[in-house]
Amino acid sequence: MLPKWHVLLGFVFSYIIYWFSSITIFQASLIFLAAVFIDIDHYLWYGFKKKDWNLKNSYVYLKKHRDIVKPLMIFHTIEVWILLLIVGL
Repeated sequence: MLPKWHVLLGFVFSYIIYWFSSITIFQASLIFLAAVFIDIDHYLWYGFKKKDWNLKNSYVYLKKHRDIVKPLMIFHTIEVWILLLIVGL
């Protein structure tokens, strides 16, 4: 998913959760930030592989090679999700 969709959908989701539950604005902000930064592993993969930490270069490279590059992204594995669930509880 492109970053703009992470921002848009993260905002919509955290806004809905904020208004229809009893969470605070701080908690809703954390949900939004989690939605935006969930794909930070893509940037980290690019940085370590290419030794280039430029965010724009990372975005351009990964967008251009979206169908070719299929690395294992750590935040997309079930083990990390289970660990986050345990820590969150």
